[in-house]
Amino acid sequence: MVTNKVSPQITTIIPTFRRPRLLRRALRSILDQTYPHFRVCIYDNASGDETAQVVQEVAQGDSRVRYHCHAQNLGPGPNFLYGMDRVDTPYFSFLSDDDVLLPDFYDNALAGFEKFPEAAFSGLGVVLMQGHDQLGVLVPEAFPEGLCRPPEALRNMLTMYPPLWTAILFRKELLEEVGLIDIEVAGLDIDYELRVAAHRPIVFSRRPGALMDVHPGAANIAMKLEWLWPGYMNTIRHLADDVKLDPEMREFAFQSLVRVLKRKLFVDFGVRAIIDGRVEEARRSAQILASEFDEAERARVLRCLDGVLSLLPPLRKVSSLALRLRRSWQKARWKPAIQRQAQCFREYEGYMKCA
Repeated sequence: MVTNKVSPQITTIIPTFRRPRLLRRALRSILDQTYPHFRVCIYDNASGDETAQVVQEVAQGDSRVRYHCHAQNLGPGPNFLYGMDRVDTPYFSFLSDDDVLLPDFYDNALAGFEKFPEAAFSGLGVVLMQGHDQLGVLVPEAFPEGLCRPPEALRNMLTMYPPLWTAILFRKELLEEVGLIDIEVAGLDIDYELRVAAHRPIVFSRRPGALMDVHPGAANIAMKLEWLWPGYMNTIRHLADDVKLDPEMREFAFQSLVRVLKRKLFVDFGVRAIIDGRVEEARRSAQILASEFDEAERARVLRCLDGVLSLLPPLRKVSSLALRLRRSWQKARWKPAIQRQAQCFREYEGYMKCA
């Protein structure tokens, strides 16, 4: 039993759905924090399994743990929103049920606020883990450490791999200044970070604060075209229509985000979709590129590739093999970084094992 006479200063929100084994790990990573004055709120999206029992077993009467089970599944985005709308502590953070906080995350994130009181959020590095027994790499590696003010904060977020909110502590005052997350965007985490960085200073340290479990079912991996396309456009509109931003910065944000979206449409939901046999998805991507972005040439390339592989099925197998080789080559490029960091991060392996 943990007793706390000091009022909680931090709320960590864990939305969950049918992952009791992983939730056990995530919850324990919070209860093991060196900073004790927090509240963890678990919002169960009507799992209908042993989730409640797992929470009860791990918490063992710890008053810092609160559990709420919805009567019906709200969907992932609305579940995040539900928790965010109920924050009543000075700071808050989000933790997906398949990720893990390192023991000193709260202490180190609060140290960032102590050093830079004007910061709207304090972020740390995240170690991407490829499975339970394989060490990954620390991200973001290039994002500048220390305090970053707007508009440079937004520019850095748009041009570099941004901090991941798995290891970000936000100020509650942002709920009034920036508002809540938008569940109609693709990547509500990055969208919210961009909206914060557009007008407020942020502080970042590459010191690891969390581990992210990268697996096929992860939300950032399993994105579908029907959600990416309209959702990403909403993120673009948030910044392009922000009259408080300098016109030059609005245009820069618009061009940067459109460039990323067009690349995703052409490569991820175009070329790779055709090779993987997701033909209808690729055809829709070609249509969007041509009609919405005047990218007739790229659309033509996708249609030609689709036609050739349909007429010559053996080429699809060859292309699929080439794509797998390319992915292997990309993983090989990460290998030196993994090896450099392996000794440093060896101690983190144990956190990824489910109890």
